[in-house]
Amino acid sequence: MTMRELAWTLGLTVALAGCDRDRELASPDRATDTREPERPAEPAPPGVDELRAAIDPSADPCVDFYQYACGGWLATHDRPADQARYGRIHALVERNEAVLRELLESAGEAARTGGADPATQKLGDYYNACMDMRMRANGRASALASTAATILGITDKKQLMRALGRLHASHWGRYGWLDPTHEPPFFSITVEADYIGAPDRNMAIISQAGLGLPSRAMYLPSEGPEGDAGRALLAAYEQHIARMLTLAGISEPDHATADATIVLAIETALARASLTPVELRDDEANYHKLGFEGLKKRAPGLDWAAYFDGAGLPRTAELNLRTPEFLAAMAKLIKQRKLADLQLYLGWMVIHTIADDLDAELLGASFELTRLITGADQPPPLWRRCTDSVMWALPDLIGPAYVERAFAGDSKAIANDMITRIDAALAASLAELEWMDETTRARAEQKIAAMGRKIGYPDQWRDHAELVIDPSNHFANTLASKIAHHQREAAKIGQPVDKAEWLMPAPLLNAYYHPTNNEIAFPAGILQPPLFDAEQPMVMNYAGIGSVAGHELTHGFDDEGRKYDASGRLTSWWEPEVVAAFEQRVACVEQQYGAWQPLPGKHINGELTAGENIADIGGVKEAYFAYRGWAAERGGDPAVVEGISNEQLFFVAYAQVWCQHVAEPALERQLEADPHSPGKFRAIGPLVNLPEFAAAFSCAEGTAMNPVDRCEIW
Repeated sequence: MTMRELAWTLGLTVALAGCDRDRELASPDRATDTREPERPAEPAPPGVDELRAAIDPSADPCVDFYQYACGGWLATHDRPADQARYGRIHALVERNEAVLRELLESAGEAARTGGADPATQKLGDYYNACMDMRMRANGRASALASTAATILGITDKKQLMRALGRLHASHWGRYGWLDPTHEPPFFSITVEADYIGAPDRNMAIISQAGLGLPSRAMYLPSEGPEGDAGRALLAAYEQHIARMLTLAGISEPDHATADATIVLAIETALARASLTPVELRDDEANYHKLGFEGLKKRAPGLDWAAYFDGAGLPRTAELNLRTPEFLAAMAKLIKQRKLADLQLYLGWMVIHTIADDLDAELLGASFELTRLITGADQPPPLWRRCTDSVMWALPDLIGPAYVERAFAGDSKAIANDMITRIDAALAASLAELEWMDETTRARAEQKIAAMGRKIGYPDQWRDHAELVIDPSNHFANTLASKIAHHQREAAKIGQPVDKAEWLMPAPLLNAYYHPTNNEIAFPAGILQPPLFDAEQPMVMNYAGIGSVAGHELTHGFDDEGRKYDASGRLTSWWEPEVVAAFEQRVACVEQQYGAWQPLPGKHINGELTAGENIADIGGVKEAYFAYRGWAAERGGDPAVVEGISNEQLFFVAYAQVWCQHVAEPALERQLEADPHSPGKFRAIGPLVNLPEFAAAFSCAEGTAMNPVDRCEIW
């Protein structure tokens, strides 16, 4: 992803006193100005010029705060052709990518010339092989032949299950809730803590999967004219499957269309059997720890022993059937379908997931599906694909170099102090909640006090010694990295949870709350400008990374996270009357966000996005009060931008995190399956519900940003 920031012309003044409607650019009259020449202005603190440039001063912040905070940026930035979603935050993405590219190109050169240390050699060899499209083209035939031999060598459905296990362990070895890979065929197996039985021990989780499109809703368009667009998309998807089957040599051109129809029928059957994204959010309802023997009973007729042997997994009692009804329907489908149909489906799923790691022809053909479902007009450059591939394959080799370059000095200490203050802000807010009784309040305070945090990077880095990198075979390297990851995960089943483990690479722009560890984590990749900079005004840091920290902290108390206690166990630790009061407030958030329409006639799914919306609302509030406490300790915080109070600046800086252009297909996909609301509503939703925002901008009651009725939880 790229970011094209426009330079800001110095001399702009934004008059923003309360809800002042008369805002104009300062234009000194040089013909009549007889004042002494002014000294050159001091340079603005880091990030301030960019923040001011993003504002649209002609918009009324009380009526359309998103346009006010983001209008300047939206008007001066276009969505790049290779991006389906592009926002102001991509300045951070661009910076991270530039650092990684420089590090990997340097490693690549050292690997070619010799004398590199082992870590640099491994990084350089992986990156060089990924970037060499000529070698990738030469390796296409052998990669496809190996895969074809595995699938075509299946002679009965027992062998099908064994081959499926081998494929899951290799081609989908990194599949999981954080790694951006394609879904594996039929189902997935991941490893997580036993969140009800023993949150300090790992178990395997088997769950629904098997779809080539990003949401089940795409397979099930509405009846009548309103479903025409969905049916057209499915027809285009079917054509894409036929083309890929032909290019991969799986189908003869004359049979490819008929073969694609079979594949789509299998995927549609799996989609019909799948739980909805809302249903998947209920961890309690999706806990069925029945073990290997229970799996054989709930999904009968399949040789599960052959699958587990092929995948190198133990036939363990530590196995949760997350979606047992789906697994039963999937088993029935496999029994009913002809073996040749199932082989076609497996062939498609394999080429669908490996095409991007092969030659230019397959990579380009694969992108056509991305264009169809997201609206991106062209693929990202190869170097970006390769830096991302390295980050996921060798996270603990690229991580130290990235941290040294991008997260040095006292950044970690400053971020840690901010998070401590945000924790305190949430704890203080509990005392003001009339709907929470003292018993539940005390337990909630204990959960906050017990919550761990990870900032920046792990205390210890893995050396990836088990991974052998071939400097001339990118495809082999991707498989090797996935197999190594799969083996590490398989070895965890039934073992104690390693709470020191990081679930994200250090350079990644992301953060998380882990309910069974009861911890929040912030990789160094997100602790970067404009979200965080040790040199920029602290009000902007609190608005940026502070709101992110508050968001993750509040996930521990959203509609799902609040069910986990301080030890990480999903259990009933709230008093019943408090649960009822909480659920009333959740319903308010669901209804509020569900009324908004990002596209005409297409609403936000309030139930699907409830957890993220609650986290946004709480996160901004906690960060705001933490900032005010920080400023009060210092006797106040001098204004950063002329004409804008620091309280107003906080809300502007927060909203600007979500300034973005989104292609309509990508926005449609987000509304179907993403638990996050679209950016505009992440910007304004929390502020609508925070009285301090309306006070900062002197918004009259009843205006869009100061409604009579608000939703408040934390």
